[in-house]
Amino acid sequence: MTEPLLSSRFVLLRKLGSGGFGAVFEALDRVREERVALKKLVRMDPTAIHRFKQEFRALAEVRHPNLVRLHELFGDDGEWYITMELVDGDDLHGWLRGGSGPRVPEAIAEQVANAATQALDEHTTAPSVHNPPPSSPPPRSLPWRLDEARIRAVFPQIALGVQALHDAGWLHRDLKPSNAMVTTDGRAVLLDFGLVASTLADAQPSLDHEVIGTPTYMSPEQACDGPITAASDWYAVGVMLYEALTGSAPFTGSMFQVLHHKCTREPEDPRRTRPGLPDDLVDLCLALLSLNPERRPSGPEVLRRLSARPAFVEPPASRTRELPFVGRSRHLDVLRSGLAEVRSGRAAFVEVSGRAGMGKSALVRRFLAELAAEPDTLVLHGRCFAHEAVPYKAFDGVVDGLTRHLRSLGAARASVISDEAIAILARLFPAFARLPRDGGGESPPARDASELRRLAFAALQKTLGALGARGPVALVVDDLQWGDADSAALLLELLAPPSAPPVLFVACHSTDEAEQGPMLPLLRDARARGALAEPSVVEVGPLDEGDAYDLARALLPDAPESSVREVVREAGGNALFVRELARSVAGGGAAVGALTLAGVLDARVARLPPEVRTLLGVVALAGHPLEERLARDAAGLAGVAFDRALRVLLSAQLLRTGGAGARSTLEARHDAIRDAALKGLPAAALADLHRSLARVLAADPHTQPDALAAHLRALGQHPEAQRLNELAGDRAADALAFDRAAALYRMALSPQAPAHARALRVKLGDALAHAGVGGEAAQAYLLAAVEAPPEEALELERRAAEQLLRSGHVDEGVAVIRSVLVELGMAFPESPAAARASLDARRAAFDEPVTSGARGPRDPRALAKMEVCWSVGNGLGGVSPVVGADFHARHVELALQGGDPYQVTRALAWGAMLAAQEGGAGALRAEALAERAEALAERADHAHGLGWSVAAAAVTAFCEGRWRRAAQLCEYASGLFRERCVDVAWELGELEVRWHLPACAQRGELAVLAGRAAQAAREAAARGDRYNLTNVRTTLAPLVHLAHDQPGEARREVLGAIAAWSSSGFHLQHAHAGLSLARVDLYEGDAEGALSGLTALRASLDAAHLMELLTVRVAWQHLRGLAAAAAAHQRVGHDRRSLLRAAVASARALRAEGRDWTEGLALGVAGAVHRARGETARAVAAWRRAEAQFVLTEMALHAMAARRAVALAKRDAAGVRVADGAMVGRGVTSPARWSALVVGDGEGEGAEG
Repeated sequence: MTEPLLSSRFVLLRKLGSGGFGAVFEALDRVREERVALKKLVRMDPTAIHRFKQEFRALAEVRHPNLVRLHELFGDDGEWYITMELVDGDDLHGWLRGGSGPRVPEAIAEQVANAATQALDEHTTAPSVHNPPPSSPPPRSLPWRLDEARIRAVFPQIALGVQALHDAGWLHRDLKPSNAMVTTDGRAVLLDFGLVASTLADAQPSLDHEVIGTPTYMSPEQACDGPITAASDWYAVGVMLYEALTGSAPFTGSMFQVLHHKCTREPEDPRRTRPGLPDDLVDLCLALLSLNPERRPSGPEVLRRLSARPAFVEPPASRTRELPFVGRSRHLDVLRSGLAEVRSGRAAFVEVSGRAGMGKSALVRRFLAELAAEPDTLVLHGRCFAHEAVPYKAFDGVVDGLTRHLRSLGAARASVISDEAIAILARLFPAFARLPRDGGGESPPARDASELRRLAFAALQKTLGALGARGPVALVVDDLQWGDADSAALLLELLAPPSAPPVLFVACHSTDEAEQGPMLPLLRDARARGALAEPSVVEVGPLDEGDAYDLARALLPDAPESSVREVVREAGGNALFVRELARSVAGGGAAVGALTLAGVLDARVARLPPEVRTLLGVVALAGHPLEERLARDAAGLAGVAFDRALRVLLSAQLLRTGGAGARSTLEARHDAIRDAALKGLPAAALADLHRSLARVLAADPHTQPDALAAHLRALGQHPEAQRLNELAGDRAADALAFDRAAALYRMALSPQAPAHARALRVKLGDALAHAGVGGEAAQAYLLAAVEAPPEEALELERRAAEQLLRSGHVDEGVAVIRSVLVELGMAFPESPAAARASLDARRAAFDEPVTSGARGPRDPRALAKMEVCWSVGNGLGGVSPVVGADFHARHVELALQGGDPYQVTRALAWGAMLAAQEGGAGALRAEALAERAEALAERADHAHGLGWSVAAAAVTAFCEGRWRRAAQLCEYASGLFRERCVDVAWELGELEVRWHLPACAQRGELAVLAGRAAQAAREAAARGDRYNLTNVRTTLAPLVHLAHDQPGEARREVLGAIAAWSSSGFHLQHAHAGLSLARVDLYEGDAEGALSGLTALRASLDAAHLMELLTVRVAWQHLRGLAAAAAAHQRVGHDRRSLLRAAVASARALRAEGRDWTEGLALGVAGAVHRARGETARAVAAWRRAEAQFVLTEMALHAMAARRAVALAKRDAAGVRVADGAMVGRGVTSPARWSALVVGDGEGEGAEG
């Protein structure tokens, strides 16, 4: 055993035993830091592998002091292993003889190594039965000495272990003395779960007609191939009790004779030959050995008769005891719709998610029950287990079910899967090797691993497709949050069009643990890049009030109405809390009117034994998932005491497990449970818990510094806590987790600032800036600047001003930057006109050639000036563009003087963006500057500079009306910024809100616009980013509201945004607000109002030099032209003629821009003018030409509006309906009103004049 995984993690101490099926070693687990039993599967046939996995899965999540604790299942280089608790003691026979039997672990190892991957099948003949396999020792006669005290001590524990297994939903099927060990301290432990079967389904006779178990101890129904139930396990307990009482088995002889006797008669009463045996034990023994399973005592009855009581009784965590299913009709409809898709021949993917306790499992079980009622539907169910490290773990159970189904098809199997496919799939999934092959058992020739994987994926896809042609197929996988990368790859291949089979894939996962495995992130990434279709999402949240009432009433059928209503009110929709509260009411725990969730939980915690409450307190106080081993050490519990306490808390659903493998964790199921665990603890007890946690965390090399710091701070050790929080902040910043870093730095600064507070505040400012929280970053920088030397203070103030301006805190940012400029001997322009004059004087700087090296010494003051100009240039570029352009021109001069390639690149890139927005001749200059910037950025290989050069190309494409290209370049630039740079929240927002989404709007992609604009607004609001939030609310959100026919909402959005914006000066945001309000007026049919607003707006636009921006200029002319034409349509006389002249002037101005897209807008206005004049034919001609231009420039909604106007003018009702349908399909609620924003409203005829 020299495999890398094993040698790196385990130190093999000694071999404990081996057999035909396995070998067991005592090993030191370096990760768990304890000795374990390491079991290796030796027999590698598919059936053995299946049972090996089943053995682990049956017990992996069951904790009981009388069941051996299994740790992990993992595969390594084709071998399979289980790690488990190392039990030190004797087997049952040896212990009953007073310890004269073989010592364990050696004894346990022999039987575990041969563990129950053994079965007697239907073809076994009588002669062979006389020679049982090694794992089934022949009946033996013990040196008999009745030790009633030991019997009474051990059998209640055995019964408790059996009942715990049954409560968990499993049957053992091979109970015998060698599988029941007794430790040196008298604890009975059941072992060997290789033959376990589910109490729900798997306990029925298998397809192989296996006779399962060890003959001496198997029940009559096992021997006779009948249905196996919990009574079958209790029969085996009866045999062991009979042996303990008498020294011999109930039936003796050959194996055939024993099996025959079992199936035909009851055993003799041993008191006939051994008088004086204890009557209560003999009576129980004989009852357990009844031939009829229904006459045997039930588990609870056995426990009662043995006086077997656990130390603390809690309801078992049973798979068979579930809450009643209520409501969730909407969720079920989504699942049913997925099945309907499959019946139509298409693949469907449904994702069921939610927090623990919300009812995901109950929902899926209900759906599976519906599927089971449909005889033609094949359901393959799997589950990912946290403590498994097996390949394709999400599909492991699915494949087991698939191979069982294929075996059941008999001769029809050949039409579903070929021998070649079976051979290929068996290389990835050994279960396929169990399928018979007509052509023999040859394996496929050796192939490259990746090629073999591809062929296996394709074979599975084809097999599922063939099954899908026979009837609906549903693949349901639970706990996908533990899924592995291999499973993600397989699922992506299965669902990849066009060859995706018609199957329904239902993926269930907990949002509490969404990122514990790689599968979900990989699937999310695949959806983001279009490699996987978006699933239908079922988010299982709190029950609504009606459903919560139905659940409470089902749990409390006889309770007063007032009590049921109280339960519903207090539970808050959480199904688990409904049950807790209902249990309290049923038990008389709370009077009517006094029922509260907090009270119920307080009472439950108060009833816990001290050691259990201590463990709960440790986990609750940790406040985050705590590794089990740390919780155990902090609580001062070990071995059985820890397992017992943990079982109580898990069964009571106060704690839940998480993590994977040896790093399994514990945490409180809900904040309310955490509060109840800590409420009322005396200060001294709370301090003890903090001290215990600090001790174990400090000793653990994997501890996060902030986790330890929290406990040290509570203990008053502030300096060390601050040091650890700063260290944790540094680590978070290195990992690009800037929000987390900022929170940790803040903790390091409180409750009293350490000596190096200034440096900490700079770190805080940097983290906040990187996280895009500009306003808060600025405050941190300004506080640090107070204590800094002059040069550093100046730089910190510059950074503060930059963050304020970028985040839209304009007035504050300008105030800070003015003081910085004064210190540098520079001036801030007092008006837009002054900025314009300064800009004109520096125009030539953009045309100066770029040299490859610096022209002079890198003067720190010159560098400071350059950085200040950059900060003001981009900080005000989207607010007061002429001021921003002035500072960018200054920045270009300084950058060219310095010659730094990066500085020059971003200077040229921004210059290209400014030139593009001028329009006209600026377009040529923009393209030239963008090309120079890109070439320089590529030579310099600077990611941020390259991002800016691509952004410049995007803005240039936008202004040229190449919307698709602009959107693509925005995405590319954003990717560069996001993946290769930090502190780029402003860049990302600028590209998304000012250029990418407007490009989507121009292309008529309203669904994309609505979703991404809302997301941008949410993110900006969360960061306190007034700049992007205001831009969204004044430009994009109004369009979305108008598309939804909500002009009132659009108006309120704009007015609310501008009311929260700076009122010092007239900014681009004011211009956007004015244009959007005019758009709303025009949409509502108030052309006069729109025209009045636009006329008033023009003076402010001119004064602020905003009409020099192409986008503003075009929007104003287009809206003014449409508003004037619409107003003229409603008037006569002189005013009408002046309005028409204004509209014509706007059309000419749009045409003069010289771009295809503005030509389309000009033609739309021209059509409206002709219509107002009553020139229908000329209007139709203009709108048709406009449609052609809009098609050319990919402005789909504009083209539809022009088409509608043509149909309306021609009184073509069918054409109008077609256009309306197309626009509605694009997300426009009122096509007629929307068209007024593009080509005029097209209603009626105008008067001559």
